[in-house]
Amino acid sequence: MSYLNGRTQSVSVLSSTSSTRPLQFGVPQGSVLGPQLFSIYLLGFEEVFSAHGLNYMLYADDTQFADSCTPSEIGSAVLKLQSCIGDLKRWFALNMLVLNSFKTEIILLGSRNRLKQCIVPDIMVVSRVLPLSTKVRDLGVMFESDISMKTYISKIRSTAFSYLHIIGRLRKCLSMSQCLLLVYFLALSHLNYCFTVSELGRLQSLLNASVRVVIRKKGKSEVQTFLADMGWLPIKQWILLRSASFIYSVIKNGKPSYLASLLHFQAPRHL
Repeated sequence: MSYLNGRTQSVSVLSSTSSTRPLQFGVPQGSVLGPQLFSIYLLGFEEVFSAHGLNYMLYADDTQFADSCTPSEIGSAVLKLQSCIGDLKRWFALNMLVLNSFKTEIILLGSRNRLKQCIVPDIMVVSRVLPLSTKVRDLGVMFESDISMKTYISKIRSTAFSYLHIIGRLRKCLSMSQCLLLVYFLALSHLNYCFTVSELGRLQSLLNASVRVVIRKKGKSEVQTFLADMGWLPIKQWILLRSASFIYSVIKNGKPSYLASLLHFQAPRHL
């Protein structure tokens, strides 16, 4: 007997409980099959975006779609997005889902000069005007309108320095190898997720502070020699190495396919 059949549901508020009703939709929360069944349930969902010529990305129940335009074309782009949102709402209704306008965000990305040229009309989502967000979170990364990544880097530094503070208090009880492992995996590991080449000075200061914790040096003592001794690269070379390793992995394995399709090989002119 399928565990999806014969399920019921009731609602309890204080001392009152509603009558039991059969549960015809959904799967038990925490189900192993839940993510796979949800993906199957959404088959055909992407056709809504394709019909409007929009780029889209689906990750579990997180849906994103986007369009690009010049400042003079912002009005037509908004109409396209709003038309797509209307079709999404109808698709949800037909498939027993609800579009939550309070969890829907929209952001305009571009350089500061371009953003100043854009006049964005009101965007309606389920009878609610959706204001433009200045920053949005995507899989743990905070993106800002001007793509500066300042908020995300501040978050990285805050998290990493909190770990460094704890490790520093325990440093005298740790061997060099133990301290290196803790610093790398608890603090510096944050540099390896969605790495960015912006704000290099702030990221380098985090790396320098990590070295000082390991070698038990306080203040602003020079750490360049110790960086080389520990086999750690300066932050710019660190990020370039991570980028090169990631691209090599995509080329070698061909996955993820959406990134592999963006890579183009060019034969060298001179051998």
